[in-house]
Amino acid sequence: MHAIGVLFYLIMGIDAEKGAQTTLYVATSPEVEGVSGKYFSQSKQGKETPSSQRSYDVAIRHRLWEVSQELIRQSELSHAL
Repeated sequence: MHAIGVLFYLIMGIDAEKGAQTTLYVATSPEVEGVSGKYFSQSKQGKETPSSQRSYDVAIRHRLWEVSQELIRQSELSHAL
């Protein structure tokens, strides 16, 4: 098994095949065609699941955006050298 797969299994407790089931369902199922902006979780049928309360926190979203921009900037600078 690939090292990342092993790490994912150790953290999440599921293998890559099971971990991909919801993504594959949502990407290919006509049942959810046209659905956008929803969160689906750990289900072969792609059960719609509410996201955590923290995902609605505007301050956290802004901080995540700022940190992401800084990491991208640092990456671009390191590749430019």
